[in-house]
Amino acid sequence: MTLSPSSLAAVILAGGLSRRMGRIDKAFATLAGQTLLQRVVNRLLPQVGKVMINTNGDAARFSAFALPVVPDLRSHHPGPLAGIEAAFLASDADWLLSVAVDLPFLPLDLAEKLSASAEAGLVMAAGPSGPHPVVALWSRHLLPAISSTLDQGSPRLLNWIKARKHAVVSFSFLAGEIDPFFNINHPHDLDAAQYLLPS
Repeated sequence: MTLSPSSLAAVILAGGLSRRMGRIDKAFATLAGQTLLQRVVNRLLPQVGKVMINTNGDAARFSAFALPVVPDLRSHHPGPLAGIEAAFLASDADWLLSVAVDLPFLPLDLAEKLSASAEAGLVMAAGPSGPHPVVALWSRHLLPAISSTLDQGSPRLLNWIKARKHAVVSFSFLAGEIDPFFNINHPHDLDAAQYLLPS
C-alpha cells in the first residue's frame, strides 16, 4: 500500500497539562528562538496534506499558525486517544499521522516510512530507546474502536496499541546525530535540546 502525502492529515497533540514543565505552556516554550510548536509544524508541513493542532483551552492563542485547531470532544483531559478521535472527526482524512508537540526533531521522512507499513492499519514509530506510541499512523477504520474505548475510560496509549494489530517502524540515528524522538518534558530538557542544535 502506498499513501501519497496529500492523502495524509497530521495532528499535533498539544492538549496536555504540561505539569512537568511548571507554568510553561509546552507548545510555546522556545528553542533557539522558535516555539516547539513551530518546529513541529515546520517538520510536518512538507510531509502531509493537512496539519491540525489538538488542544484544549483558548484556541485563539494558536491563531498565528493559521492551522485548524481541534479541541478534545471529551472533558477531563482523557489523553492522546481523545485528540486522535477529535482530529478524525474534524477531517475527512482516511489516514492520520499523530505526533506530540514536544518532539522538535521529528524525522523529515516520518510519514514516508510509516506509510510503507500502512497495510497494518496502525503503525507506531520506535527509536533506540523504545516505542513512541504518540507518534503513529492511524487508519480511519480505527475510529469506532477509539471512541468505544474512550466511552469506557482513558487507557494507556501503548497498551491500547499493543492489544491490536499494528506494525512498528524503527528509526535510528548515528553517533553525534540528534535523537529524532528527543522530547521536552522538563525545563532541563529544553536546556539539553539547546546544546544538541548545530552551532
